Amino acid sequence: MATDNAASALGRILEHHGDAVDGAAVAAAWVAALPLKADTVEALPMHDLLVRLLEVGARAGRGPWLCTCLARCTQQPARRTQPLCAALSATLSATRLKACLPPCLQARDARVLGAGNQAVPHLVGAMVAVLGRGTKLVAGDVGLRMAALLQQLQAAVPAEVATQAVARLNSKQQARLQAYMSGSVPE
Repeated sequence: MATDNAASALGRILEHHGDAVDGAAVAAAWVAALPLKADTVEALPMHDLLVRLLEVGARAGRGPWLCTCLARCTQQPARRTQPLCAALSATLSATRLKACLPPCLQARDARVLGAGNQAVPHLVGAMVAVLGRGTKLVAGDVGLRMAALLQQLQAAVPAEVATQAVARLNSKQQARLQAYMSGSVPE
C-alpha cells in the first residue's frame, strides 16, 4: 500500500507540477510503479491519469478534458475555466478546436512514453494487468478508453510483449481483458 501511495504522489506531481520538476524523471519513476494494485483508492485516479496522459487530442473537443487543458494552459483553477470551456465546446467542432490547440495538447505525453518510446512495453504489460482485474482498478469509461489505447500501443511493440503480458493472467482475467478489448465492460 505504501508503494501505491508513493506512486500516486509521483503521478500527482507529474499532473500538477510537471513543469516545475524534471517531468521525464518523475514520469519514468511513476510509470515503473504501474500498475497500482494494492490500494484501489490510489489505483483508480492514477490509472485514469495514465489514460488521460496517453490519449490523443481527439477528445479535446468535449468535456472535462478540455477544461483541464485550459486550466493547465492558463494556470487558473479549473472552476474558473469552465465558462470558457463550455462556450468553446458549444461553438466549435472537435476537429476545429483540435486544430486550435497547441501541438503539445494534441499528442500523447512523451514523458510517459519515455525517450524513444522505451516505456511502451512496460505500459502494455501494465494496461493488460489493469484490464485483467476488471472494474477493480478502473472506473467508468476508463477501462474502455484504456483498451482502445492498448490496441494502439500494441502496434509499437513486438507481438510477444503483449502475448507474455496476457499469459501472466489467469483465465478469468483473460476473459475480462477480452471483454474490454471487444468494447464492453466486464461484470
